[in-house]
Amino acid sequence: MAHPLHPDVKASGSALAILDFSFVLNGTGAISLATSAAGTQLRGAGAILPGGSIVYQASTGLYLITLGLNQTYRYITAKFAEIEDASSSDGARAVLGAPANEGTNSQITIPLATYSAAGSLTNYTSRRCSVVLFMKNSSA
Repeated sequence: MAHPLHPDVKASGSALAILDFSFVLNGTGAISLATSAAGTQLRGAGAILPGGSIVYQASTGLYLITLGLNQTYRYITAKFAEIEDASSSDGARAVLGAPANEGTNSQITIPLATYSAAGSLTNYTSRRCSVVLFMKNSSA
């Protein structure tokens, strides 16, 4: 069943929502939230829009994901991120950090880092990163 405010959010009953989206890493600033028929930049925009963003912060080497203003599910119970591998497997990975603003009326933000197989923070570009968030509308 689709979430009433976000058709890209999959809702299971009244207490759980699954947000899934993907975007192309650019390593330079804000990710374009414009969607196209092919979804070349952002796929699953309902989790981010309206009012959210995905921005690369050069000072920290991290992306900051800000969920949309209408997101009523205030608690993240599980989170996963994956970066697509190069044509020859290089072991690149994406990691989501601790969310901020859970359980508040402020927008939830989540840092995302991309690492090489050796564990070095690496600024990848032109690779798609997929994110899945399991969220609840209460802490119970």
